[in-house]
Parts: sequence; structure tokens; C-alpha cells
Amino acid sequence: MTGAIAFALFVVTASQAQAPDTQPQIGVSRTIELTPSYSCRTPEEFRKGYQRTALFLSEEMRRLNSPDLLFNGACGSENYFQAATHGANASVIADLSIEPAAAAAGTQRLMQLDAEKDRDTLKKMGFDNDAAVVPGHIYAILLHKHGIRGLMMVTVTSHVQDKGVELSYEVLDYQVTTEKPLARR
Repeated sequence: MTGAIAFALFVVTASQAQAPDTQPQIGVSRTIELTPSYSCRTPEEFRKGYQRTALFLSEEMRRLNSPDLLFNGACGSENYFQAATHGANASVIADLSIEPAAAAAGTQRLMQLDAEKDRDTLKKMGFDNDAAVVPGHIYAILLHKHGIRGLMMVTVTSHVQDKGVELSYEVLDYQVTTEKPLARR
């Protein structure tokens, strides 16, 4: 994962709190299939929650029903990844494969930015609430929600429109903090 090296220096400056018993392993590459697209499901499937459409990095986020990454898109429309799934989640995502040079050049600056407070600057760097699913592309997700701050890199290994996406991911930083994000603007 080439973009992972550039972002490995990410520093979280928030104060530390007691960590939950279950946290993701840092620096371990994993694979997962998210299926089907969240918004391309039957009413019966919606009643069952996220099921396999979302990635949860910890049991605490699963308990809070707050995915760290959601595979979404209405049937027949463009599929996309969603980093922030509710108002108290300030997480953002960037497709590094679109402008890898710009993302790498902004690494030092990114280390000092806050996904909540520096929303406009992150947007200029290509970060947003969601990003189109493209096979072979690498994404950076800055986590900022429910007292969690972190960085995750994701690579799409395969994608079938509306049906599913297979990806590899690596958590580069994951810290439990005492701060709670405000509602998104």
C-alpha cells in the first residue's frame, strides 16, 4: 500500500482516555467484502441494520451502530464509500488515486489538521464525506467520532456494481480520546 507509508506519520494530539477492550490491530493488513450496497437492499434487509454493508473497526463502534466505512449507493447509481454516517461523525475520506502527488505533498500539513475543525482545508486536499468506489484505488479515511481519532487506508481489490466490494484495509492509527465531535456542518 504505497500511500500508507506517507500517512504513517499521522499524529493524533487529542488527550488519551481509557481504551475499550477491543480495538483494531495497528499496521495489520486485512481483507473484507462489503455486500450489497447499503441503499440497494430490500425493506426487510433495512430492518436488520447494516449487516455486511459496513466495516466496524471495533466492537464499541458496532455497539454504537456507527460504522467506520459504509458501502453505499442506490440501485443502478454510482456506488460510493461513506465515512460519516450521522451528524455526530466528522470522519472524512479521500481517494488518493485521483491526486496521489497532492495527497503526499500535504502529509505534513495533514498531520496537524483536525477532521472536524479544518473541514474546508481537508476538502481542498480532496477529503469529503464520501468517495466513489473505483477498483484499484487507494483511499485514506480520517476517523473522528464518538471519542475515536484515527487513520485507515483502504484499497479496492474488486467491485461489482450494487452487489459488493472487496477491499484490503490497514489501520495506521486508532486512539480513544476524551473529545466528542460536534455535529457536521
